[in-house]
Amino acid sequence: VTLSKLSHSDYNDVVINVSQNDNTPLKTLERLLSENDEPYVHMGIAENPNTSQKLLLVMIESNDQLGNISTREDLTPETIRAIASKVIGVVIDDENDMNYGGCEDAKLNLASNSKTPRDILKTLAQDENEYIKNSAITTLGISEP
Repeated sequence: VTLSKLSHSDYNDVVINVSQNDNTPLKTLERLLSENDEPYVHMGIAENPNTSQKLLLVMIESNDQLGNISTREDLTPETIRAIASKVIGVVIDDENDMNYGGCEDAKLNLASNSKTPRDILKTLAQDENEYIKNSAITTLGISEP
């Protein structure tokens, strides 16, 4: 049985496992994103190393899994900027944060990522959240050329 076939399962746990599997083909991940609204499936897609930057950008545009996407080590500058454009300047209380894709988590992850462009880090260094602010300040200090 292939992962593609398993992705059509009526059992949600099976589909979640397919979305998380490192061997799942990109085409299957793309289909799962468009056909499945289950947050844990989307989380698996966001964290799957086979998920393309293009598919991540589709997710970011929908405010989907911003916190999880922002933990990836393979983000391109374009993808980092897309996440930043969605989360910087957005103030969301903790109760609603997950409904917005993990905004605070995404800001904290960007603030601690040495690949985050300096202009974004400088903005995050002024964030109201002390953890985000301090993390960006620290990253600015260690990412000097």
